[in-house]
Amino acid sequence: MNFRWSFWRPLFSLRPIIAVAARLSASNFVSGFTAAYVSNGGAVIDTTNIDVTISQPLLNGGTGGLTKLGSAALTLSGTNSYGGPTLVSDGTLSVSGSVGLSAVTVSGGTLAGKGSFNGAVTINTNGNLILGGLDPVNTGTLTINSNLNLAGNISPN
Repeated sequence: MNFRWSFWRPLFSLRPIIAVAARLSASNFVSGFTAAYVSNGGAVIDTTNIDVTISQPLLNGGTGGLTKLGSAALTLSGTNSYGGPTLVSDGTLSVSGSVGLSAVTVSGGTLAGKGSFNGAVTINTNGNLILGGLDPVNTGTLTINSNLNLAGNISPN
């Protein structure tokens, strides 16, 4: 089953679904879906006070990107190909899969992972980059296949 987030004709609001799903359990967030399409309006995921993992790929359904809000971690473990930019303003975005050609900008919070990024990555002054993922035991290689613009902090796992 595929799930399509739509900006122009939403079946429901994305924010309430995320809040309710995260309150119930982060382990079954968006469960039962094989993929989710990020449409023109993009996806805003708020992980305030709870870590969330999305194992399904977030696919290109238009020009929308991903905005990560909230103090906890969001882990993307799928092969993601959504079309718009990725913005991290708080908490941690951890990638163990891949992010397609989307540019990633960290203005606050942290980018971590042992996955790959095919678009440019920018770590602004208040941002952090952690190489190799968050787990000190199961580390890996973080791969950036484009430009890295680093004004913030960088650290190994």
